[in-house]
Amino acid sequence: MSDWPPLAWLAACSARMATVRVLHGSGVEVRDEFACEAVWPASFEEGDFDRAAVVAGSGIRVRGEEVVFVSATSTVDRLHSVVRQDGPVVSNSLPCLMRALGLEARVDYWRYLQDLQSITRGVVRYRRTIPTTGDHVRLTYFHNLVWAGGELAEREKPLEPTGFADFSDYVGFLRATLAGIARNMVSSGRRRPYEFLGTLSSGYDAPAVTTLGAEVGCAQAVCFDESRTREPDSGVPIAHALGIEPLVIKRATWRRRASRLDQFPEATFLAAMPSGHLASFGAARDHLHGRVLLTGFFGDVMWDLKARDPTPHVERQTFSGLTLTEFRLGAGFINCPVPFWAARQKADVVAISRSEEMRDWIVGEHYQRPIPRRIVEAVGVPRDAFGYRKQPGVGGSLLSEHEFLGPESVGDYRAWVRSRASGLSNERLVVLAAADRLARGVGWLAGATLRAHRRRATSAGRVWRRIEPRMNRAQPREYGIAGRLFTFQWALGRVGERYVLPPDEAPASPAAVTGLNFTQAAPRGFGRLRTRL
Repeated sequence: MSDWPPLAWLAACSARMATVRVLHGSGVEVRDEFACEAVWPASFEEGDFDRAAVVAGSGIRVRGEEVVFVSATSTVDRLHSVVRQDGPVVSNSLPCLMRALGLEARVDYWRYLQDLQSITRGVVRYRRTIPTTGDHVRLTYFHNLVWAGGELAEREKPLEPTGFADFSDYVGFLRATLAGIARNMVSSGRRRPYEFLGTLSSGYDAPAVTTLGAEVGCAQAVCFDESRTREPDSGVPIAHALGIEPLVIKRATWRRRASRLDQFPEATFLAAMPSGHLASFGAARDHLHGRVLLTGFFGDVMWDLKARDPTPHVERQTFSGLTLTEFRLGAGFINCPVPFWAARQKADVVAISRSEEMRDWIVGEHYQRPIPRRIVEAVGVPRDAFGYRKQPGVGGSLLSEHEFLGPESVGDYRAWVRSRASGLSNERLVVLAAADRLARGVGWLAGATLRAHRRRATSAGRVWRRIEPRMNRAQPREYGIAGRLFTFQWALGRVGERYVLPPDEAPASPAAVTGLNFTQAAPRGFGRLRTRL
């Protein structure tokens, strides 16, 4: 499928014919027993990523009577599946899966954002399915899926080493894992080897992972010039201290730069999460192809001195990073969030942060992450060059911006909404209009409160510090919610158009779909994957 996003894949299993039919983009590595767009800290040639405790990316592994669908060891990527009469269909892309099966997101369902962001509650308590015009789509994070001709079952990933005793023990694990990935991603067995690309900011997490990456060959790092509040946040001084090349990206240019390659650049991010966070990464697309991007997502959970009570369930404070899951398939890079490694051993890591040996690296009052500070300072980066205050980052929600879509996208979106709104009942339209008027009033009041406070010269008191975050969350409602309510549905449809299926694979209509066409396979077991580029 040479026209597909290069790292996308779709697998259709047939119990009747004992086959696994795989359609994939040009960047997916394919062998007789596996197909993947993944890196892991072990031999690439053996293809044992289904047995690895750390995986970035995704793939499919056939082992005798079993087919294992492998997810990332993080919650910034996921697998999507639907079980049909003859077997499951699984993909690393939600728009791809829905296009292949003739499904659409429902315009009368308004809780997609809440459903998808439920992964912040961890891998035990998140919402596991989302509704469509047909079958519900199952979402799988941080677990593998196993099919042996019957039920599609979840299987826990192997555990990382347990019982980290101290800083050296834990950071030694991170270094060894990175070194293993560095060997895996340049294996002579790959058709397309990868290179590391770091990320830098003035915070803690990205500098720490890029510092570790520099030890195993990371020679460049993406540096956005400013945060979403337009404050300097590039991390360029850290790049110079590490001896790596900073690739400075002007955050404000993302829509213009992304539009050169994508007619509707916002759709790629909105199709992953209805908020469209981190769309500014579209400005860095020219640097991302063929890279393993070292990111600091989950560092706020693993490394903060005041982390919540540790559990092994991978709870998060935000869903940051997940909005890149569809974008990266088209841009051709693997998101490698280092802090997720050993997430199930969070209790050990938090205990290290709070231990006596880390006291010298506890700096400040409210923004304290001694583990990344010690990693970065150990290579000579000055203490005052990073981590001095919490920045808002580069990835605000598209829905919180006044111009949430560019001119071409917003025109197409409005036409799409007009064509779909006729399917809503009058009662729903009335409720939607009333809710929109109320939301605009609440947003205006929140915005006026924020503007009035900012004109005052006095410093913020304790009460205001509790109120301000709520005002910031409410203020975007001033732009209305009715006009933005269907962005996820619109984006899924537009991104799904990139997944053109061969005539013999495409469903005639949603109602007629009973499965994809399959090729004949070996009589015993699943043998080789049947792949089609």
